[in-house]
This record gives sequence, structure tokens and C-alpha cells, in this order.
Amino acid sequence: MLLNTGAYCPPHFGHFDALINAKDFLENNFNYQILSIYLSPAQDVYLKYKAAKQGFQKFILNFKERADMLEWTKEYYEKNAEIIVDRWEGNQPFFIHFPNVWISLQYYLEKTLLEQGATEEIKVGFVVGDDMLQTQIDITYKFLRLERITYELPLIIYGREETKPSALEQRLEKYKSMPLQEMDQKKLYYVLDSEKQNYISSSFVRNLIEED
Repeated sequence: MLLNTGAYCPPHFGHFDALINAKDFLENNFNYQILSIYLSPAQDVYLKYKAAKQGFQKFILNFKERADMLEWTKEYYEKNAEIIVDRWEGNQPFFIHFPNVWISLQYYLEKTLLEQGATEEIKVGFVVGDDMLQTQIDITYKFLRLERITYELPLIIYGREETKPSALEQRLEKYKSMPLQEMDQKKLYYVLDSEKQNYISSSFVRNLIEED
């Protein structure tokens, strides 16, 4: 299984392209069979915090609007994989950090699929854009240590064209040049943009609207 979390304000094809590319990369290079892709839109409280921090106010979609837009968009991609818009995070009455979403989905799928008679090991891989590399990797592994969680869950870093901050360049080069065997040992994978993908981001769309 693959999981991606975020504001999705607004959702766009780039979100889905990244996940399909990650699925293809893992299945073509490693012994993974990706059964489903989960998208977990964040709560409104997180989006309001992000809007205040980044200074966008005109284009704020509530949780239901973002989840519904993901449902409409996923139909275009479902020939490539089963795609599930998971509303658990967005419906919680309090803020849920993404590592909790990740581990909760791992627990849930293990329990549910084992009860249904599954015999293969179930792993939820978390897909993150490399623009969020420092923040999300550091928070994730700090969370895993604090919670004493011993899962070796796959973390998939997705290369995005806009990511060029100097502080990350050396670290990104390390991931990009990592041999496939080492990636598999560490359960840490770096997926480059495919040639077919036209890069777009939610920030780009919001900026166009803010400028209108």
C-alpha cells in the first residue's frame, strides 16, 4: 500500500502522477506488489494554519470539498491502481500529525487483512515530495523512536522539479545516487520525475488565483 497526506488545496494531477510513478518504480525494481494507494486530506485546522503561514487567503477549500475533488479526479487514474480517498484524518476532532496517520493505517490494514485470511506481509509506504524531505523524515523517525515502534516501513521520496534549496542539495544527491540494493536494505527509496509528467503544484495554482 502507498500513502500520501497533505492539504490538497487544490488537488491536481501531479498528486496522482507522483503516486503512480512511485508504484511503478517499486514494482519494476523491487519485490513489491502495490495493492492500493491511499490519499489522506488533512483537517481544516491544518489548512488554516498553512494558509496563515504561507499567506494565501482567497483559495481555501474545506475538508469535504478537497476530499470530493480527490474522488472525482481519481477516476482518471483507477485503471492504473485502486485509489482510496481516506477521510479518517480529516474527520478527527483534533489535529492528527502525518506519522500517526501512517501508523494508524498500518495497524488497521494489518488487523483487517489478517482477519480476512491474508498470508502475505502488509507494508504501508509513505510517499513524500522532496520539498518536504527535511521536515517529514525528521518528524517521522523522531515519532517512531518516541513511540518505540519497530516497523521497517518504506519511505518513498519523490523528486520534484522545484526543489533546489541549497541546504538540501547534498542530502538529495545522496538519495538520488543510492544503489537500488541499498535503497531496498534501508527501505528508503528515491523516485525521480518521469518524462511524461508535467510538473504542477497546489502552490502554483493558488498563486494564480491569488493574483487574479
